[in-house]
Amino acid sequence: MHGQLRRIRWPARFGRKCDTAPVSIPPKKLPIDLTTVDTSNGAWLIAIESVEETRADGNLLVRITLEQSIGKERFRTRELGMLLRRSEAVDPRHSAELISRIRLWIDSTEGNGYLDLTA
Repeated sequence: MHGQLRRIRWPARFGRKCDTAPVSIPPKKLPIDLTTVDTSNGAWLIAIESVEETRADGNLLVRITLEQSIGKERFRTRELGMLLRRSEAVDPRHSAELISRIRLWIDSTEGNGYLDLTA
């Protein structure tokens, strides 16, 4: 499949559909992967699940699972889809800003959702 384009469809709740291509960045290599973010509702773990590159502009579609411990063996999870510039996703100097945007999203929304950080 390397080098081929494929159309992915985010779950309807994210409201996005675009042509993507495989990307050479493994999800676990993004600097924000496995980072803990403190919010007004407690700490959440950021786990990058997948990374796809958009065909039109080279931005990245990143699928994140946010996980919060609510007991010894219980966890709450949320899904977040993000569209962001490749340069910001891979550069550790942008990590604090990305984490801050995720924190604001967690604090201001409920459930799963989508952020477009390219605007």
